[in-house]
Amino acid sequence: MSMNKPERTYSIGDVEEILGLPKQRIRHWCDRYLHQVQRIQIGENVQRRFTERDIRVIRQIDRLMARGQTLKSAPEKAQTIYRED
Repeated sequence: MSMNKPERTYSIGDVEEILGLPKQRIRHWCDRYLHQVQRIQIGENVQRRFTERDIRVIRQIDRLMARGQTLKSAPEKAQTIYRED
């Protein structure tokens, strides 16, 4: 009998450490462009939980912007990662 393991998720602090990007920037990108990022309610707080795929998208946005892409075009291009499978 095969059981699927739940996909591992990461906190925003984990993502900050993995990518070396400030939490504020990650939050901004999530709120404006990355609506796929899971949000869970804990008491009165909402926490974001990031999958490996979310982290790849954020990394790609950062890379594209470092290469001169605008904040408008970089997320659009990076989101193709969500369509890969």
